[in-house]
Amino acid sequence: MPGRNKLSDHYQRGTFMRANRNLVLAAVFILGSIVVLPATAAARQPAGRSKANAPQAKTAVTESLQPVVVTATYAESLQSALNTKRYAPVIVDALSLADMGQLPDVNVAAALARLPGIATERDPNTGSASQIAIGGMPEELTLGELNGASLATTTSTGNIRYNMFPPNLIGGAVVYKTPMASLNSGGIAGTVDLRTIRPLKFPRNTIIASIEGDYSSLGAKLARASEFGWRADLTYVGKALDDKLGFALGVSLRSDPIQYVESEFDQYDPAADYQDLTGNGKPVMANYGVFAGTVHGIDRRQGLMAALQWRPSRKLSVYVDGFYSHARYTEYQNGFLSNTANGEFTNSYTNVTALDQQITSATITEECTFGCAQGETYGLTMQDFAAESTRDDTFEDLGTQVAWHPSRQNTITANLGWSHVDYLSYYPQITTDYVQLANGVPTNVANGQSLTENALTSPPQIATNVNLTDPNLNRVASLTVPYAHDGHDTIFQQKLSFTHAFRRGLINSVSVGVRAVERRKSNIQLSETASIAVPNQTVLPASAIESSALGSYVFGAIPPFMAFNFNAAMQRYFGPLDMTASTAADQTGSWTIRNKTLAAFVQANYGGRLFGWPFDGNIGVRVVRTLNTSASVLQDPISSLLVPYSVVNDYTNALPSFNFNYRPWKQWVFRLSAAEAIARPQVDYLNAGFTTYCAGGPGVSCQAYGGNPHLKPFKDKQVAVDAEYYYAKHSYTSVSVFYRDLSTWIETSQQSVAVNGVNYQFFQPVNQSGGYVASVDYTLQNQFNWLPSPFNGLGVYATYSYNQTNIRNSEDYSSQRSGLLGLSKYTWVTTMYYAKGPIDAHVSYEYRSSFARTLPGEGLFSGFAINDGAGYLDAQVSYRLPMGVSVVVSGENLTETPYRLSYTNGANGVYQQFGRMLYFGFRYRE
Repeated sequence: MPGRNKLSDHYQRGTFMRANRNLVLAAVFILGSIVVLPATAAARQPAGRSKANAPQAKTAVTESLQPVVVTATYAESLQSALNTKRYAPVIVDALSLADMGQLPDVNVAAALARLPGIATERDPNTGSASQIAIGGMPEELTLGELNGASLATTTSTGNIRYNMFPPNLIGGAVVYKTPMASLNSGGIAGTVDLRTIRPLKFPRNTIIASIEGDYSSLGAKLARASEFGWRADLTYVGKALDDKLGFALGVSLRSDPIQYVESEFDQYDPAADYQDLTGNGKPVMANYGVFAGTVHGIDRRQGLMAALQWRPSRKLSVYVDGFYSHARYTEYQNGFLSNTANGEFTNSYTNVTALDQQITSATITEECTFGCAQGETYGLTMQDFAAESTRDDTFEDLGTQVAWHPSRQNTITANLGWSHVDYLSYYPQITTDYVQLANGVPTNVANGQSLTENALTSPPQIATNVNLTDPNLNRVASLTVPYAHDGHDTIFQQKLSFTHAFRRGLINSVSVGVRAVERRKSNIQLSETASIAVPNQTVLPASAIESSALGSYVFGAIPPFMAFNFNAAMQRYFGPLDMTASTAADQTGSWTIRNKTLAAFVQANYGGRLFGWPFDGNIGVRVVRTLNTSASVLQDPISSLLVPYSVVNDYTNALPSFNFNYRPWKQWVFRLSAAEAIARPQVDYLNAGFTTYCAGGPGVSCQAYGGNPHLKPFKDKQVAVDAEYYYAKHSYTSVSVFYRDLSTWIETSQQSVAVNGVNYQFFQPVNQSGGYVASVDYTLQNQFNWLPSPFNGLGVYATYSYNQTNIRNSEDYSSQRSGLLGLSKYTWVTTMYYAKGPIDAHVSYEYRSSFARTLPGEGLFSGFAINDGAGYLDAQVSYRLPMGVSVVVSGENLTETPYRLSYTNGANGVYQQFGRMLYFGFRYRE
């Protein structure tokens, strides 16, 4: 079995792409566009001299890729990004955000989604984009950086949380689709480098300010949700000392409403729930239960940015940047909860329909046949619940870059960086018991409760025969904190590089460098439980009971439930939260990871002419040594004692890379790239602890769960080809093909391990053999300059990506296989814009096809579901008034597209409706 596990460590050792119809159609579409589109620009402007004809004098590649210009319209922002792509030494896509808000996006993740081959992962709490994936690959295979430096992060994948960055505090972003030796390792799918503002790039002192109000269409309907929010941004860019010193200061404040309605059908468990419930002799699985309700709250964020750029002479340049971001959201949930898995064999099932041996609709009735005389609860349960979900993230980053040119041919660059994040998240939940009254004393309901569910409708249908709104029959019973995390992540990094430029010859320059990074990330898992025995349960006071949570909103057929105030119930029955790490699961789920990497690279940058046309590129190798130390506690499977445990794991990788760019006829660029790359495992996968559990008592039906500190990284060999045609100003079309052959993959594995005669089913991530991932990206940017005024302000920016793979992920608790997590077969974005005179308007539609993903939950083993394909429509219109003021109106998710996770049989897993968000405000730039 590939990979190693801690149980076996302690007790035993050892235990070209296939043609596709959609791909052919995509190729036809791309080739057709390349042929036809130039004909629409018969009156196009001359392309002018190609920069490729100029000597390749720049040796600082990152400087040449700065997408920072001062712009005033969305079209000019696209032109700046076009120039970055055209003259880059590798395959890249770029965003210029220096126009401060011209893109109709509330965070950088949403803005990046408009680039080809990039898909967003939406935050299940807010519905906004928070994570990105490149080339249809899981998000942990994307490396996120700020100014070329690693960032501390709150995510388990190690990928940065992009919604921490307001667009007005970011100067731009470059997405590297292919590696080169001088780039930091860690991104197989690609590297996203966010760039803060370079003040000396601005032609004059500049003030950018905005204030906007938010309106939520759903918040206006829900009873206790707020429909209004606000945002305020202010940035100042100044220069002094004869333009040798530049500085920028920015602040971003926002308070956005959170509101959504949801229902969830918990996953199926084949180990416990196989029964012949249809009467046809075929066993089917029942799901654990259902819940439905409403969520409301506030998402508050504050961001600060400071940058100082000093260039006293041509020989010396100093850049210092600091970034601070604090985000805190608090959500309050109310709803109805039914558990069908507690003694499910005591329930009766009628009107059952099933697909793929999984129930999709049924009426489930409790028929308690044992234990009831003692007042114990078996079978179906009915509960009201109130919960508070809180997340508090604080991010700090400080970086310094010094570039010294002792001579025209030599450049020495030094970087020093520090990045830190603190995060705290917790979810306490209060539930009620549905009771009967015997002489005024509450007792358990033994029989007769029923639940009718239909998981195939959208939204799903849920009904029950009990009264969940009567406080006398629904009494507070328990407090649980199923998860709480207190985490910290700190990174120190240093980098030194030297570049020597040659005056003539094939080799333009040679760069060498070293980089050292030390990281420490820790996680403390907390929990709390408390319960009230049924005879001692009391009636909630009227002051704690609130109006109907749904208000005027109709959300499927959800049974009425009793909405009660979480804080009032908490204070009355349980007092302040007292979360601890006292349980074995908490302590084995707590860990510290120390990571040290030392990298050295050498890269030759070349250029010349081939058949009379210029070419350029680079060839090099990067050698990376990684040392991981994982510390936690593990639970001895015999004595159940907790024992401190740590593992040291180190590995070294040599990563060669080659990039070639050919630029014939001034308007064309052809690229070829070949490289090896790695991506490091998810941080929580390296957890050194594990927990054991025997469901049938000591030694019976035993399982173990944990991480794997022996994991090696993902590794691949990749090749890419690219063609770009720049046929007019503001206009180009390009197609890129990527093929990645992953020799090493990481997935959750189930294996049987014998310990002193007892068999344990051990679940942990392990290294497996991989497979291929192939992608095709297409981009079209076209401004209709040839149309008569005022229509020549019209333009279109469109992207399309097609992905396929033969990698299959294993289901955590069964032998079922799903597609590659995060892989959408295709994504596309179309933006129509108009920039003419005082009007700047654009409307965008983003669509991502279905993909497999883990269900929302805790731990490594939350199960798989299918994220349904969905499209989102956004729009923005601004009108410039005198004195630098613009009036702006914008909207997100105008079609009110729901968020839906489903199981392989099409049944609902999670169904959420967020509504649409509208914004109105003023912006100032002078």
